[in-house]
This record gives sequence, C-alpha cells and structure tokens, in this order.
Amino acid sequence: MGGLKHVASTLRPLAKGLSRALEDNPVASSLCLGCASGCVGDAMAQKAEGLAAFDWRRSLTYVAWTLFVTFVIDLYVYATLFSRWFPHEAADGSKLWRNVAAAIAADSLLLSPLFYFPCFYLFTHSLVRRESPARALRLYADEAATQLPVLWAFWVPANGFMFACVPAHLRVAYCTAAVTGYVAVLSRVTQHLIRKRKTEAGAV
Repeated sequence: MGGLKHVASTLRPLAKGLSRALEDNPVASSLCLGCASGCVGDAMAQKAEGLAAFDWRRSLTYVAWTLFVTFVIDLYVYATLFSRWFPHEAADGSKLWRNVAAAIAADSLLLSPLFYFPCFYLFTHSLVRRESPARALRLYADEAATQLPVLWAFWVPANGFMFACVPAHLRVAYCTAAVTGYVAVLSRVTQHLIRKRKTEAGAV
C-alpha cells in the first residue's frame, strides 16, 4: 500500500506538469498529438490486415486527416465551442447532465454525419484520389449506413465520458488518445469498402 502511495505521489506532479504544458501550448501539443494518433492508428490497421509492405502513402493520408480533425474538431469545436455551449458543471460543481446529453446528440446527429464524414470523403477521394467532389459525396451517401454505426458505437461512449468529465484544455489530448483506436477502425472499414467497390466493379 505504501508503494502505491509513493508511486501516486511521484506521478501527481508529473500529471499536473503535463496538464499545464497542454494548456499553455495548445497548438504545438495538438500538432504532435495529431501526427502521432494518425500514424499509430493506421499502422495498427495495416498490421491487423497483414499487409506485405507498409503503405506509407496511406499512412500519411491518415496523418493529414487526423491533423485536420485535431485542429478543427477537437481544438476548436470540442475544446472551445462545446465547452462554452455545453458546460458540464454548474457553478456549484454539480454535473449538468442535460448539457452532456445535448453535446452527445449534437456531435452524433449533426457534426459527425453532416461535417466529419463529408469532409473525410472529400479529403480521401477528391484531394487524395483526385475524384470529383460530387462522386465523393455520392460514395459517402452509399456507405453512410456502414460508416456511421461504427462511428457511433465508438464515439458515443468515448465522447460521453469526455463531455461529462474532461476539462476543456485536456480534450485535445483525450480525443487524440481515443482517435488512435478509432483511426485503426476507420482505416480498416474504409479499406474494406474500397475492396468491396472494386469487387463489385469487376463483377459488372
């Protein structure tokens, strides 16, 4: 028991120092965390798929995408706007569960289907594969029934914890830790859908 207390007393100032560093350097920390989560997440997916050679172009695509998500959604929307619109605690410290539920609903029903995935398909299909924006959005419409339930299954509980418990200045760090796992899922699902399209095109 004494050993655990010693470890806790040692780690506590380190945790406070890390928290302070993240709060004082939001841009630099977001840049580092976004790069790491995109690279590690896609590497996990490629390893799980058993690819013969590591696909660096695919990995860099997900790094660029996670940087966009980190700065636009995690830093601006979650840490800035949502913490202002949906504060999770009242002045007396009591939990505002209505705001937590509203933040989850706004993210799941508006932000994810109407902004996150349209941007993802425009990025991966229009910017990377040089397909037309109209085709990219048609693909999203065709594949939303596969992509969205996977996203909700992962992010509704993950974001529920964040909106209820995570302070605004730690939300980017929390999201990039969580998104490492989600990028692995997103990468695998997306590659599965790409292979499915190629198979269906070859069968026609």
